[in-house]
Formats: sequence, C-alpha cells, structure tokens
Amino acid sequence: MAAPAPPPKVVVYFATRLFVLDQRTRRTLAKVVPLLTGEFKLSIGGHSDDRGKDTFNDKLSRQRAEAVASYFRRRGIPMERMRYRGYGSSQPADRQDTPQAWQHNRRVEISIEKVNP
Repeated sequence: MAAPAPPPKVVVYFATRLFVLDQRTRRTLAKVVPLLTGEFKLSIGGHSDDRGKDTFNDKLSRQRAEAVASYFRRRGIPMERMRYRGYGSSQPADRQDTPQAWQHNRRVEISIEKVNP
C-alpha cells in the first residue's frame, strides 16, 4: 500500500514577535514529515502581521521560514528539496485590524509540490 500523499499546503502560526516553534507547531510539522517520501519540493514562506517596522517584520518572517526549514532538515529532508523566504507583512492572510487577523498573519505557509507527477 502506498503512503498517503501530503497535503498541498500546511500553515503554522506564531506568537507575536517570535520565530520559535512551539509544541503545537512541532506536532503539526511532525505529522507532515512521514508523508514527504518520493520526489517533493517544499516552498516555505514566512509572514508577519503589519505591526512594527518593515525591517523588523521582514527579518522576523525570514527567521520563521528558516525555523521551519531547519526543523525539516533535522528530520532528514535535504535542503536541496526546500526553498524558503520571508515576506514580511506584504501578503496578509487577513486584512482586518484585529487581534484575530494579526494572529492569522503571523504564519509560515508550506507548499508541497510533487516533482515529476
């Protein structure tokens, strides 16, 4: 029986001003790792909410993406199969000015693409 295919996209969220992977995020990522068999590429995009200076948000979003990429690397996923980037607050998931919207924007999106389908 073939292993189940990974979902095309996984999203994990972060606390304000932090890029540390909490327990909930690690559990989510741990469920994805066994599904990453065969020919897959990961695109990892870090994001921040729009509070704070752009330079800080750009760096923080990059650190969030790097933290997720490092998690996968430590679990045996080769860096050649991953690309990561920080987008700062330039691509909000929610444009409202509320605490809930800010939480939705503090995220990393992992797109999983099958190579040679």
